[in-house]
Amino acid sequence: MKTSSAIYQKLEAFIKKYYTNELIKGILLFTGFGLLYFLFTLFVEYFLWLKPLGRTFLFWLFVGVEVFLLVRLILFPLFKLFKLQKGIDYTQASKIIGNHFTEVSDKLTNFLQLSSENNSESSELVLASIEQKANSLQPIPFGNAINFKANKKYLPLALVPILLFAVFYISGNSNVISQSLNRVVHFNSAFLPPAPFKFVVLNSNLQAEQNKDFVIKMESVGNVVPENVMIHIGDESYFMESSQPGKFEFKVEKPAENIQFSFEGNSVVSEEYELKVITVPSIANFEMVLNFPSYLKKKSETIQGTGNAIVPEGTTVTWKMNTKSTQEVEWKRDNEVFKFNKVENDFKLSKNISQNTEYQILTSNDKVKNYEKLDYQLSVIKDQFPTINVGPAPDSLKLDKNYILGRLGDDYGLSKLQIVYYERNKPQSAKRGNIPVKAGVFDQFVFNFPSNLPVEEGVSYEYYFEVFDNDAPHGFKSTKSSTFSDRVATTDEIQDQELQQQNQNINSLSKSLKNQTKQISEMDKLQNTGKEKDNLEFKDQQKINDFIKRQKQQDEMMKQFSEKMNQNLDKFKDDKKDKTADDLQKRLDNAQKDLEKNQKLLDELKNLNDKLNSEELFDKMEKFKQISKNQSRNLEQLVELTKRFYVSKKAEQVAEKLNKLSEQQEQLSNKEKENIKEKQDEINKSFDKIQEDLKDLKEENKTLKKPLDIPSDASKEKDVDSDLNKASEELSKKNTSGAKPKQKSAAKKMKSMAQEMQSEMEGGEQEQLEEDVA
Repeated sequence: MKTSSAIYQKLEAFIKKYYTNELIKGILLFTGFGLLYFLFTLFVEYFLWLKPLGRTFLFWLFVGVEVFLLVRLILFPLFKLFKLQKGIDYTQASKIIGNHFTEVSDKLTNFLQLSSENNSESSELVLASIEQKANSLQPIPFGNAINFKANKKYLPLALVPILLFAVFYISGNSNVISQSLNRVVHFNSAFLPPAPFKFVVLNSNLQAEQNKDFVIKMESVGNVVPENVMIHIGDESYFMESSQPGKFEFKVEKPAENIQFSFEGNSVVSEEYELKVITVPSIANFEMVLNFPSYLKKKSETIQGTGNAIVPEGTTVTWKMNTKSTQEVEWKRDNEVFKFNKVENDFKLSKNISQNTEYQILTSNDKVKNYEKLDYQLSVIKDQFPTINVGPAPDSLKLDKNYILGRLGDDYGLSKLQIVYYERNKPQSAKRGNIPVKAGVFDQFVFNFPSNLPVEEGVSYEYYFEVFDNDAPHGFKSTKSSTFSDRVATTDEIQDQELQQQNQNINSLSKSLKNQTKQISEMDKLQNTGKEKDNLEFKDQQKINDFIKRQKQQDEMMKQFSEKMNQNLDKFKDDKKDKTADDLQKRLDNAQKDLEKNQKLLDELKNLNDKLNSEELFDKMEKFKQISKNQSRNLEQLVELTKRFYVSKKAEQVAEKLNKLSEQQEQLSNKEKENIKEKQDEINKSFDKIQEDLKDLKEENKTLKKPLDIPSDASKEKDVDSDLNKASEELSKKNTSGAKPKQKSAAKKMKSMAQEMQSEMEGGEQEQLEEDVA
């Protein structure tokens, strides 16, 4: 009976192996058929683009087929394998085994029949027969009736759809599967079939700056190129501009906030896009405050709305600005960058400007860096050097030729004017003197060297003028004039010049006296002509006009001579009472008054001559002739008086020179070290000049109608000259002691000559002068 049980166990193993084989086959078939149907379903949707109803049917049909295949091919064998469902019995199994093992087909069938009919009452013969058949079936392997390798034929069916999936993904056409699957899965959603073209935005990013135009660029890609494309912005639509076939543009003007937009063309609508608008920095108010250098004394200025300006050198510029949405403002020049100081929305920066500056103002916030780049320029006016133009004073100013007229100028103001003077060829010994000058931008001055400068008489100087501006930061820039030269005359030279001028005045007066006499003679001829005719002819009238004209010229010259004599006379006046000078002054004043009367009378003559009133004309001429004769006599006396005054003053000058020279000689004789031949020779030359002056004085004294009594001692002059020469000879021998007596003797004699001349002039001149004038 043990053998019979083994047979049944082998049958159970066979049935289990049978359904395992069925499960393997079902899995391969399900994989093949299921995936092929899955691809079929996707291809139907991909090509047909079914509507939601069609996709719904397709989806549920797919689900039904796949469920059916799953149940039929996998679940049924699985359930029977685990006895969850009734499968084949021993008889069916024996048939399958018998088909594989033909030699045991009947035996296994008989065994099963005998076993089913067996019971406790069965004869031993039957049992023995069952045991015998079981023993004969025991060696046969029932499991070999099932061959797993037979399922290889189903393997290609499973691999084909898998390979198809791989081809789609490797070739980059996975969208065919993914898009179709998406539409089938979402069968209730509406999907539009693909258009013949699509819209592609060409902008690298859809981000615009606030209040700045933004151009949206788009291109249509596909088999069809739309002629017109509209852009929908909110509730409004606009046609886009075609830049070239298939490419379109639209300018969004100064967007202030984010914008939603889409495209439409040939009934094709794009997805919706968003243009993001970012807040940018902006300047609400901009000004520059110009603080000028203090030395210019100018009030500060404010410039609104621009960073360009023309400023003086050294100006401090302060930039002030009020901003919106701005976190940072920078000032940039070349490689230099300076940040503005920030207080809330206000920015401020100050800089001192000393040269031409091109710069930028840069604004930034957390979204935009250097959004605004404002280019400006500051042009600097350099403080120029002052100007000075110096030359001789023009004749129109009626100044002496030694006067110098200077004109000064500066762009911002003058500070001081100096005269720099030094002995000729000794610039290292230069000294300075100040000349008052206004603090304005222009001034002028008149100067006569040496004015009140401390100088030495008889020394030649060179000098120039130096003007300074008010540019303190640059050390008060200066400009020098051209160099002039002049010699400081000694007192004696000045007196000589004054006497020379007086002599020229005398000669001019003498000439005027001769012209006056000639005019009186001409007047006599005109009167005689008039007496011979009843009426004046044009020729006679012209002669009278010529006479009047010459007389006016003569009077004008006389007036100028009188003014010069007055000026010269003032130079000779001193503190002591000088009656000669007073008398001469009175006569000059009277001469001035006579000239004024002459002028009035000449005007009357001119008027009468024009009216051809001969009778009254000649009466006036007679009156004028008498006045002219009196004037001539007065002029003659004035000339003589002036000559006497000149001679007396020159005599006083000679006496003064003798006094000074005697003192110099006395002082030289008392100085051992300085008593040398060169200095003695200078004194000798000075005495020779005094002798020449004495000679000239004597000649001029002789021209007087009554010469003055001027002492003249030729022997004393000769003695002085001899002493001076001997002193010089001794000094040439280095014999100071031998020269000293001669020097003192000469000094004493010169002093004596001076005293005699002064005494004679003071005692006798006034008496002779009064007698002569009377």
